[in-house]
Amino acid sequence: MVKLFLFVLLLVNSMLIQARTHPNESGQEVLNRVAVDADTIFRGRVLREKAIKNGLVFADGDTLSIGIMEVEVIKVYRGNILKNDKLLLCTWFLDYEAAFDNSNLHDSIFFGVKIDNNKVLIPDTYGYIWSAEENEQNIYRALKLKHKKHSNPFSEVFSNAKITSNSCIGPIKWH
Repeated sequence: MVKLFLFVLLLVNSMLIQARTHPNESGQEVLNRVAVDADTIFRGRVLREKAIKNGLVFADGDTLSIGIMEVEVIKVYRGNILKNDKLLLCTWFLDYEAAFDNSNLHDSIFFGVKIDNNKVLIPDTYGYIWSAEENEQNIYRALKLKHKKHSNPFSEVFSNAKITSNSCIGPIKWH
């Protein structure tokens, strides 16, 4: 069972890598897709970031790493947040990937799902994080699309696995 899960995970990841390398959707289509998934969209400045190895633990013993960023909100496009709020953004990644691919994340636009008062889940780094220099006109076009409601973003991403430990929930130790 574990081998089958790992094989499926590797297969899905290889498809994601191929999609990232050779995307078959335009930039506007990516924006539209992530805008529909996101209840919180904002421009922010990254204050600090951290990767946590084995930050997501499953009942069968499998693990994934977690990437966390503390971000100061510069401009709000959607969501129950305010300018100057400090939010913790959390995403999962495979150990051989970088937590955050883009080396210039200091001023970016983030698409996510708010999971509590100051935490936002970024379902993936591909398409859910954009350079702040991207054309705002395209973002406003995507914002006109209706947002889907999500009950538990982690259970939607990992629907077949029981999560026993999640570093995105609870206090974050930066040192």
